[in-house]
Amino acid sequence: MAKRLALLMALSMMVACRREATPVVVHVFRDRNGAIGQSLDTSIQKVSRQSLTMPDGTPVVIATLEFKNYDDSLAAIGTKHHPDLVIVNSRADLPTGNFGGSPTDLDCAPSVKCAAVIPSWTGDKTRIASERVLELIKRNLPGS
Repeated sequence: MAKRLALLMALSMMVACRREATPVVVHVFRDRNGAIGQSLDTSIQKVSRQSLTMPDGTPVVIATLEFKNYDDSLAAIGTKHHPDLVIVNSRADLPTGNFGGSPTDLDCAPSVKCAAVIPSWTGDKTRIASERVLELIKRNLPGS
């Protein structure tokens, strides 16, 4: 009986000591005050409520970058700021080189195209999460 109790206590302690996985955070840049801001934010909120996880079960969290001025903030990407997913109002807003990634066209609102890119500095695990987040944002946009 004492052996069973000791085994039960040891198993309980092992389970209690198990840590939750540190989430993968996808930092998203977008123009929250622009014409596409509301539809993008609605889509991001819908995606955030889906309890995203990586294939290994690690949780995925979306963090939006909040800036007052779109043009100034956009100019600082790649130097001062390094978001994992960049959504711009149009392809024309992408700098030459597109942050080293391949842009994706999005239907951000009815009859309004915007563009998204996962920059080259986005790391492996975060890149996988960013690709999934972008796919789900695209699906949840009103123009889709």
